Amino acid sequence: METEKNILPSQLDFYQILAIRGSDFFTEQKKLYKSLEAGVKGEQKVMKYICEYAPPHWTVLQNVWLRDFDRFECDIILLTGNQVYVIEVKNYQGVLVYENGRCFYNTHETSLNPFEQIRTNHLNLKRMCARISPSIDVQATVIFAGDDHEVVMKTPLENVRVVTRNGIRNFILGIVQQENHAIAEHIDHARLLRLFKSCEIDNPYRPAPLSVAEMKHVCPGIYCANCHSFNVQITKFKVICSCGLHESREEAIIRTICDYGVLNYGRPLVRKNLMAFFNGIVSHTYLISICHKYFRVINKGSYTCYVNPGLPYKQINHQFIDVKPRHYYHTNDDLSILGQ
Repeated sequence: METEKNILPSQLDFYQILAIRGSDFFTEQKKLYKSLEAGVKGEQKVMKYICEYAPPHWTVLQNVWLRDFDRFECDIILLTGNQVYVIEVKNYQGVLVYENGRCFYNTHETSLNPFEQIRTNHLNLKRMCARISPSIDVQATVIFAGDDHEVVMKTPLENVRVVTRNGIRNFILGIVQQENHAIAEHIDHARLLRLFKSCEIDNPYRPAPLSVAEMKHVCPGIYCANCHSFNVQITKFKVICSCGLHESREEAIIRTICDYGVLNYGRPLVRKNLMAFFNGIVSHTYLISICHKYFRVINKGSYTCYVNPGLPYKQINHQFIDVKPRHYYHTNDDLSILGQ
């Protein structure tokens, strides 16, 4: 099973760090983060069932941006043995009413219309797949993954299936059953993937790296990796939080450097900027030793800087194999390891 991978920070990566470190200057970005986080959680629910029940020959693509006359994003594209499914996932709360092309969310009309979105994606994907073969069947589905969400369809939709939270499992199993009884010819995954690759574009809404002025509204220093509190005790070997997390000081420093790198992705890591970001809690000598040990040097001398991985620590912690893992000390003194 294949999934999309990016070398740049996603919107969620970027705004998650801003949600932790940003002042009220970033209020709109923090609201967007909450929305993105809900969307990712909804997709994770769907992917859980796909991963559990999908045959090994299925191909799954997530969060794919394509340009074919116009640009569009597909939450999930599922290639089975004989069909293509384009799936839009929403993780709402409350009540959504659809009537005559209009959507009402908790009684208020909204311009956010997932049904129009899936229709557009469906037509675009059908047109693309027809270049491979006009017989490829493309199915459109909107999945509402919210636990406390109700969908009221006052007007029926043609060519779009609507699935709610409790129906996700049966929806996936239904695809498996349909494939088992199908007589349609098998689709060529390799050709379709090459086509998608040729039309793939970067996310046009990816936030730009922060400017020098914007960085002044970002809280520097080390925060707890568990509860995100900046009120931590920093000792020679550990960063200790009242929530119970004891993290190695070395790991906390690397994690903080990665935070800075995400907010400044595409730029090298410059020593003086990193020193300012730590706000005096790390010595210049120790910071240099950490950077030399874990980050590749670009220039040497007074202008030494390092390659910026541009991704959050949780995604690349496997690259820092010599770092001791953080430990959580429970009140009963039992010890468990987080983040493994």
